[in-house]
Amino acid sequence: MAVTREEHRNRCKEWRISNKERIKLYTKVRSEKMREYGKKWRLKNKDKLKIYEVTNAPKKRNRKLVKKYGITFEDREAMKDKQQDTCAICGQTTKTLHVDHCHRTKKVRGLLCPQHNMMIGLAKDSITILQSAIDYLKSYA
Repeated sequence: MAVTREEHRNRCKEWRISNKERIKLYTKVRSEKMREYGKKWRLKNKDKLKIYEVTNAPKKRNRKLVKKYGITFEDREAMKDKQQDTCAICGQTTKTLHVDHCHRTKKVRGLLCPQHNMMIGLAKDSITILQSAIDYLKSYA
């Protein structure tokens, strides 16, 4: 039994989805399958993951510092020792010290506590903005 061209077109229109929708559907199904596979693999290989994380943590940390700031982990540790594990602004000892750098020149300036690193970042490294903030605080002192 032959199907006419018109009947074939109508069937295709009913079942046809756009290429974009097909890709979305495929991606969703594929990512769910990969997520399930990953969960099973991680449960099966907990010991391997722990060993990998312990042995590769320093390498990972060093790669991040070199890529983001152009310094090695040893450079950061030397800066930390020079600042005696304290923030360069407030002088308080803290567990976490963030690398402060100029966003324009990418030059590393020092290590700061998280609050002061955010303060400088939110002020967009602008001396004018920080001076205005100082003047504002002085007017209410």
